[in-house]
Amino acid sequence: MLTLVGPKGEYFVAACDCAKQHSVRLADTTETPSGYSFAPIICDCGAKHVMSRGKTVHPAEIERLAVETKSKSVLVVSLPAAYGYQVLQHFDLISCEIVLGTGFLSEWNAAVADFWGTRSDRFEGKLAQAKALAIKELKIKAVEVGANAIIGADIDYHSVSTNLLMVVVTGTPVVLELS
Repeated sequence: MLTLVGPKGEYFVAACDCAKQHSVRLADTTETPSGYSFAPIICDCGAKHVMSRGKTVHPAEIERLAVETKSKSVLVVSLPAAYGYQVLQHFDLISCEIVLGTGFLSEWNAAVADFWGTRSDRFEGKLAQAKALAIKELKIKAVEVGANAIIGADIDYHSVSTNLLMVVVTGTPVVLELS
């Protein structure tokens, strides 16, 4: 085990064979908006290991964080084109489905709202939460195929059963460039 001490405390990472033969350096620590911090250890031979404070982090986790961060800048439009942009490349249609249970309190709240003819705040909140999650996942899928935008986005809501709601978001991932 290779142990490095960083400015914020002790960091650990499992050493590979190359780390025994070459010197390593600790790259700058990066902190994500959610407060998760990580730092890559880069061997002279080019191999990269990633670590987090007090534990080893699998490189796939860092790749996931990088994709998630990049997905935040993906443009999503419901129009068949993004005006002011030129489409350089189209990809196959992508979709994301989110199914959520409504829960007893939401059902009761909806029944009361239905009886009085008012809005169901709990149902609206659950639908908004599911929609946001579906769009986030769709953006991640777009980044994974190499797109920087999604055109023709469509959001559909379905009642799967009495206590299950489904939100389906679809769109065409594209690579856009300013015209």
